[in-house]
Amino acid sequence: MQANIQAAYTKHRMTRNAEQASGLLSHEFEGMTLDPILSDLLDPLWPEYVDPRNSIVFWARPPGHILELAQVLGERLKEVFPGAHMSMSISLLVFVHKVGDLGVP
Repeated sequence: MQANIQAAYTKHRMTRNAEQASGLLSHEFEGMTLDPILSDLLDPLWPEYVDPRNSIVFWARPPGHILELAQVLGERLKEVFPGAHMSMSISLLVFVHKVGDLGVP
């Protein structure tokens, strides 16, 4: 079963990465779109706003060589985008992603 889960997740990530790369590299690409929910969460005029999405994510601490690689990548990204705010994370498993209200309190 673990192999089936891994294969399904690998297929999902590869498909999503290919779709994202295609869009970003397209001549029709007009720029990044801000996440409206993230914008609302950061809006100081709306401090009571709550993200309506539900997500269950398991996190794992990767081994040292992966952490070192992430550090190098982060430093290189800062060189290319010096004014950008970056946050890197590695999710082990995402159960629900960008789903509306499920009626969970």
